[in-house]
Amino acid sequence: MTGYIKLAQEMLKEGEAEKVLAALLKHSFQDELDESSYNEIRDVSIDRKGTTRLFVALGKIDGMTPRKLVTFIKQQAKVHSEKIKDIQIFDKFSFVTVPFEEAEIMLNIFKKKMGGKRPMVERAKR
Repeated sequence: MTGYIKLAQEMLKEGEAEKVLAALLKHSFQDELDESSYNEIRDVSIDRKGTTRLFVALGKIDGMTPRKLVTFIKQQAKVHSEKIKDIQIFDKFSFVTVPFEEAEIMLNIFKKKMGGKRPMVERAKR
């Protein structure tokens, strides 16, 4: 490391600090920091009309009915009941369909509540 410090001191004696640093950055990162190589940042839109099918790891054996599942989701994730559609209750699991935005909310909330275990709510596999 001592050799690098001496070299840095010599470079700073002979040149302006900004130019020395700029040359080192250009050499180290080449064209990565060249603004002309960046893509233009554009506004993006989120499809708020689409829906997502979610798998819920609760079913009939857990005492779930469509009404109880909606109440559970409403209490846990604060999702309005009218946004929860196409509820299917099976013995060990269930499916619900919700708008994209509510799906993201539910996925995040149930992921946090499980603390590393498999989440109670996941995107349904096709």
